[in-house]
Amino acid sequence: MDNDGDDEFEFDPKVLHARLVVEEIKLEGNERAVADYILGAFEDVKEGRTLQEIIQLTDLATQVLHEDDVFEKVDVALQPGSSSSSVIMKVSVEEKSMFTGGVFPITVDGEDVLEVQAGIRNVFGRAESLALSAGWPYPQRLTFIKPHPIGLDLNITSSLFHRRDNFDTTSSFTQSIKGATAAIELYNGHSLGFYVGNRSLTINDKTASDRMFAEVRESMKASIKYTFIDDQIDDHFAPSEGRYRRLTTEYAGLFGHAHFLKTEFKQHNHFPLSERLVLSLGVQSGLVQPLSMDRFAPVPVRISDRFFLGGPFSLRGFNKRGAGPCDLREPSDPAAGRDFVGGNAYLTMSTQISYIPQIEAFESTGTRLFAFGNAGNLFDLPRGNVDPVSGVKHVLSTSRASVGVGISVPLFGIARADLLYAWILRRAATDDIQQLQFGFTFGV
Repeated sequence: MDNDGDDEFEFDPKVLHARLVVEEIKLEGNERAVADYILGAFEDVKEGRTLQEIIQLTDLATQVLHEDDVFEKVDVALQPGSSSSSVIMKVSVEEKSMFTGGVFPITVDGEDVLEVQAGIRNVFGRAESLALSAGWPYPQRLTFIKPHPIGLDLNITSSLFHRRDNFDTTSSFTQSIKGATAAIELYNGHSLGFYVGNRSLTINDKTASDRMFAEVRESMKASIKYTFIDDQIDDHFAPSEGRYRRLTTEYAGLFGHAHFLKTEFKQHNHFPLSERLVLSLGVQSGLVQPLSMDRFAPVPVRISDRFFLGGPFSLRGFNKRGAGPCDLREPSDPAAGRDFVGGNAYLTMSTQISYIPQIEAFESTGTRLFAFGNAGNLFDLPRGNVDPVSGVKHVLSTSRASVGVGISVPLFGIARADLLYAWILRRAATDDIQQLQFGFTFGV
């Protein structure tokens, strides 16, 4: 906070706790931003009763305005008031450009996405934003964000989207989804989202399995999802310290064809062992339970809502979506290939040691060498009464595992590229193995 103005206002550090109030707040420099939106952020400053309290409340107010991504600068100056125990606060702002654009790594519906985005900032003068984006796996998305509506400490985000996924190589189908989302996002990591989407599956291979042909139909999903994210990692693309946790619970069945309860948990911890050596531990799990019945039997969860396993950022050494339950495309001819159909439960665990060599090219870019071990399983929960001990033994006995080495390269603060080689320790005969893997990730 600056102390300048027409008359210089000086104070001695000894008077930080002396009684002092803000009698008036003046604003200058705003062009498109509405005055009461800016002054509203400083409303609590008037509750300060000492210079120290005023400074602290002012810092909080300017932080909120900067987080809204509307202003290039927010400067605050104190000037003498009408009495020795009052001051006039002068707020000077400089707004950012109306137009926004760039390439951004973000999380959409629990997925890490890299988007090319163009939009308008501060649409109605109260920090609203409107953006059109294209990327993967959301080719088209129109998003409107309203920060802290009616002064509440939250954001409201709404989107219209169209995405298309190609799973021809692993499951013989492509999927097109058109829909809308809306979410209430609190600043402490909690959010509550609403989703409506129409899913259309297309089979492009006549040799696809019977299970895939049975899935070929449009389906509507309407769901509500709770998400909690605890992100304390120092660097998402070259982490050395901290933890990341994400918990999601989704109920589908508000209307439409999908009826299930789905929960997923993810946690990564990073521990610096030395200046160059980092230990990383991770665990991830998920469970989806069908809620609709057909003649007293649960209706299976559709393939669009099931879990899949495998890939350089999932279960290393196995092809993407290439581990777990599958159906033969031609029962009489195993050589015809198979379609992976996913599972309704999974669990993975991983450990990694990464090291930055004392080489200029590695140090300047944050590139690391790493050794890893991971294990996991994807399965369907058995129906009926099953002995829990037997169930756990079965899951452990059919788990997959691999170890390996690799190199990890951060890319311009928006992504990370990993190249690795894995040795398979345990596998199922039907798994799709990929020992040499290369991939990009846009999130934790």
